[in-house]
Amino acid sequence: MQENRHFPRVAAQCNVKYRLVGDDPQFLDMTRHDGVVQNISGGGVCVEVHELLNAGTMLAVDLELPGLPTSVIALGKVVWCRPAPPTYEAGIEFWWIGWRDEAAQTQIRRFIAQKLRADVTTKA
Repeated sequence: MQENRHFPRVAAQCNVKYRLVGDDPQFLDMTRHDGVVQNISGGGVCVEVHELLNAGTMLAVDLELPGLPTSVIALGKVVWCRPAPPTYEAGIEFWWIGWRDEAAQTQIRRFIAQKLRADVTTKA
C-alpha cells in the first residue's frame, strides 16, 4: 500500500468530541460523540470511535491535546473507517482548523514537534 501522508504523524492518547455535520435531519440533533485520538498529524487524525462512520461524512471535531491551553476545533472529513473490535478506527482529514483562531494550526504543529522530539530522546 502506498503512503499518501504529507505530514509527520505521532501517537497521541487524548479525548476528542465530534458531531456529524450535514444537510440531513441528524445534523439538527447535534449529538456529541466521544472518541479517543490514536495519532495525529498536521493533515488529520486517527480516532477510536464507537460507531461506524461512512467515508465522506463531515465532522465538527473538538480535540483536547495534552499541554495545550485550549482545545482545538476542526472540521474534518472521514476518509476511512474500519472495525477495531470492540470499537472502530476512523481516519479523519482536516479541512479546516481553528474556529477564528489562527493559533490552532500552530498548536497542533507544536504538539507534534514536542512528541517527535520526545520520541527521538527516548530512542537515544
